[in-house]
Amino acid sequence: MNPPNIEILPTKDGSVTLYLPSMDETYHSRHGAVCESMYVYLLRGVVDWYLDRREVSGLGVSGLRVFEMGFGTGLNAWLLSEFAERMGLLVGYCGIEKFPLGKEISDTSEKLLSGARIKHININRGEGFGSAVSEAVATLPPVESEDEWIWLLHDDSAPDSKALEHLLAAVVDRPNIAMVGPKILGWHDRSHLLEVGISIARNGARWTGLEDHEYDQGQHDGIFEVLSVSTAGALIRRSVFEELGGFDEKLDLFRDDVDFGWRVHAAGQSVLVNTDAQIYHAEAAASERRSVDVDEAFLHRPHLLDRRNAAYVLLTNSTWWMLPLIALQLTGAALARSIGYLFAKLPGYASDELLALVRLFTRPDLVRAGRKWRKEDRLVSPRVVTRFMPSRMLQIRSAIDVVTDRIQEQIFPSQSVVNSEISDDEDLLAPTKVRSWRALFKRPDLASFLAVFLLSLVVANDRLGVIAGGALPESPRGVSELWKLYAESWHQVGLGSSSATPTWIAVIALIGTITFGNAQLFISGLFLFAPLVHWVSLT
Repeated sequence: MNPPNIEILPTKDGSVTLYLPSMDETYHSRHGAVCESMYVYLLRGVVDWYLDRREVSGLGVSGLRVFEMGFGTGLNAWLLSEFAERMGLLVGYCGIEKFPLGKEISDTSEKLLSGARIKHININRGEGFGSAVSEAVATLPPVESEDEWIWLLHDDSAPDSKALEHLLAAVVDRPNIAMVGPKILGWHDRSHLLEVGISIARNGARWTGLEDHEYDQGQHDGIFEVLSVSTAGALIRRSVFEELGGFDEKLDLFRDDVDFGWRVHAAGQSVLVNTDAQIYHAEAAASERRSVDVDEAFLHRPHLLDRRNAAYVLLTNSTWWMLPLIALQLTGAALARSIGYLFAKLPGYASDELLALVRLFTRPDLVRAGRKWRKEDRLVSPRVVTRFMPSRMLQIRSAIDVVTDRIQEQIFPSQSVVNSEISDDEDLLAPTKVRSWRALFKRPDLASFLAVFLLSLVVANDRLGVIAGGALPESPRGVSELWKLYAESWHQVGLGSSSATPTWIAVIALIGTITFGNAQLFISGLFLFAPLVHWVSLT
């Protein structure tokens, strides 16, 4: 049966809820129906569960089952379906309600959202982020002041309560600032520093200048100039946004922020970061937890779209005489990354790297049109942003650090330490991790390697330097002898042989340069460390 005398009651966030006069109860909080469901049910319930499962398992979460006592207006179920669609989750939902609503108010969930009195527009789902923002800005009245700003927020981000206040404070008495952005922290681990401004490397890589999983200790705090900021939380001067034509609609998703920041600098304006403003970002699309279904996303692969857009940004914004060099750098970097992905057994990413360049290089008309469009608003040389781009040595150092960290994580897995007694002053969000040598020797794979290594040293101690004898061939004294052996057409083996030299001879000669041409030392090392090489290949 239906509850009697149901009334629709407005709440403080502008949405509405249902009120039962006989019980003096409302279906939702009077302070905000939508805000309550978003925070209590979705963010602190479903989203936290989703991120916890993903962090613990290290794998993606494909689905979940939900049982809800009290279906009510269906607002929770509606928010859950929206979240599941964005994240590509399969949801099994079951809700029960003792007093189901009648047909006359069965569409209350939609009324609750519409009753928020927030102007909204409906656009094609396949349109990109830039197109959506441009359509929204086009519905606003004409610009009346230079102090009109556009604040962009992603649906998988949440700003701090004073984020907008700090962003506006950063542009006071700074008329040359066209865009300002916040410090971006992780959604689940809010001590994880994601961005304090962004740039782009000459090989197309997205550059933040931060270490992998860097912990926020205020080491990058301040107000300073950057090439660009993420559109998640960016505050943009509306007059400049419209003068520059908004975001490039050829960039449906990814790199549109870097491109816009580059064009802002080329127009004689500046971009700032104010780290007092903070925003928490889940990065659903970049981390591939959400399907990419914009029209430009070929095969719906986020990595492919990101690489294609990175090349497009560099080719359309750079000085014309730099284009041949940039094209070579992009091609070389794509080939190198593809080889790396193949070694990592990620053929999909390897093909994305190459396919992204093929799709762009076969459409030179897009690059020409993009360069012509940017030239109309350019006041200074596009090389003005060079100071924000990382040097090649800095990129190499960063890559080495990443590889070192990966190897360290494999050898010393992080172990979380949970204390039963937690003081009030302790930061609950700070990850407590230790790396112990004792834990290293407890690993069966490494323990077995050390056992075989020590056994080899004891048994073959008289063979070190020259591993020969029995059925083993004599080790050459240097790499030059290996190359000579490989190039000879006649070999003094037995009665002589004209058979082709095995390929492994050239491989050992090539790798022998690691030991500065000492082939005997390399072969001895290969013999002793073969178990370690096998373990690395497995991990």
